[in-house]
Amino acid sequence: MSIRLRLALLFAIASALILSLGAWLFVSVLSSSLLSSVDSQLAAQASHASNYLSAGSQSPTSTSSANGPEYVVQVVDASGKVRGSSAEAPTVPIISADQMDRAKTHPVLITKTSGHEYERVLAQPLPGQGGWIVIVGASLESYDATVNRVTTELVIGCSLFV
Repeated sequence: MSIRLRLALLFAIASALILSLGAWLFVSVLSSSLLSSVDSQLAAQASHASNYLSAGSQSPTSTSSANGPEYVVQVVDASGKVRGSSAEAPTVPIISADQMDRAKTHPVLITKTSGHEYERVLAQPLPGQGGWIVIVGASLESYDATVNRVTTELVIGCSLFV
């Protein structure tokens, strides 16, 4: 094997490793940033939990924006009974009793599966209501689609470059 061929092969391998590391770092930072954005949106929805109590059992306001995710909101009393919710929410809490107990003292973020879809859920104490919590959930479908598309495009682009 000639020296030029060896150098070309070494350059290709080194380029592939460097590009792979850079792509992995990029996707990791993107993923973290997107989840942070979802978490902020969940917290914003949770801050409006009192609307779900004053409206009776169903909130009259929309739980989604024109281009954003649809949120499931539940207000749960100290005994675990759902006292108010968005129209799409089930009548039983969407998190476990253990998670609800932890949420009575501090915010709890959970990523869970529902069927074949991932969901991000925030549960936190409801201010002014001892032992009550607010639970807000949103689908991670858009997050998953974004991360998968970027990953696919990076693999294709890096492969073509190498």
